[in-house]
Amino acid sequence: MAIAHVATEYVFSDFLLKDPNQARYRNVRTELAVDKIVTCVAVGLPLLLISLAFAQEVSVGTQISCFAPTNFSWRQAAYVDSFCWAAVHTQALPLWLHKFFPYILLLVAVLMYAPALFWRFCAAPLLQSDLAFIMEELDRCYNRAVTLAKRMATADRINLRLGPQKHF
Repeated sequence: MAIAHVATEYVFSDFLLKDPNQARYRNVRTELAVDKIVTCVAVGLPLLLISLAFAQEVSVGTQISCFAPTNFSWRQAAYVDSFCWAAVHTQALPLWLHKFFPYILLLVAVLMYAPALFWRFCAAPLLQSDLAFIMEELDRCYNRAVTLAKRMATADRINLRLGPQKHF
């Protein structure tokens, strides 16, 4: 189970922005694993679609293939295919949205990552400083309680050695 936990932390750790190194309270977590998963999916999916859109643009092969009759030769079919490309290019179709689609996906990815950035740089440092203060106070209280318990035990031993004393 520990290996799975370490693997999950490694996979879902934020590799773009590392956590600040604080040696004493490094294990204090201010972000849930579900938040990390949602960030990975919300940012990773648009970035994956962007890469697919750009990969489709530079892919090898024709993107529109016209259906030539079966009795055409290969040269005639290639001519028909090139004519289809020319015919498509002469029509005035609004393709501006298709051209900006990858950039829109990039904007979506940035907007989805903005809350994680806000949390990392604005909310988490304040929360970590508050948690550090609380943990230091708990350490002090624990040390005081241990010291008090030792003093009480020492006082009980001294009282047992001296015996019962009568008070007037």
